[in-house]
Amino acid sequence: MIVSTLPPRLDDCPQKVAIDLVLIPFYGDEQTEDIRRSQAKKSTTKFFCYATAYLIKKNKRVTLCFTFVRPSDTLYDVLKKVLHKVFNLGIRVKRLYLDREFARTDIIKHQKE
Repeated sequence: MIVSTLPPRLDDCPQKVAIDLVLIPFYGDEQTEDIRRSQAKKSTTKFFCYATAYLIKKNKRVTLCFTFVRPSDTLYDVLKKVLHKVFNLGIRVKRLYLDREFARTDIIKHQKE
């Protein structure tokens, strides 16, 4: 469904891509699986989490893909997974914009390579 909404001729030249980490507050039972902990926001430190990649074209965002982020997933692995999905769509990345959650030394070192 997402692929059908993509603009035509994306494989002609490299594109601007943004990746966001989205945290949805969770106020339920502590025993619930798939809950990530993070800094306190909206009166909780427990969140459902997913990562989303967007294409930026003519100052508009088009969703390319998204993936659920489990508590055991490292942010480096999440970034690799999302970028793999983007590359599988045939999109080459000209410029990559990352959410500040991805501002970590392991990720920055990888992006320099």
